[in-house]
Amino acid sequence: IVEARTAHGEFFGEDRLVDFTRRAALAGLPAPETLRRLTAAVLAHQGGRLQDDATLVLVDWSADARHRLFPTLP
Repeated sequence: IVEARTAHGEFFGEDRLVDFTRRAALAGLPAPETLRRLTAAVLAHQGGRLQDDATLVLVDWSADARHRLFPTLP
């Protein structure tokens, strides 16, 4: 993801990735929504198409993560 480039060669970069995930966490977004939005941001950065393979993994490590991800489970 950090190596995703624009047509002019600008990387998505680590700073942009950290900023994106930090803002998503502050907004209280669940991991699946954060991944969906990050995927959209990377695609937009690259003009709508992937130029290489991409891997996204996001771990939600907290005591209430299960309840936020699966609110209908007991």
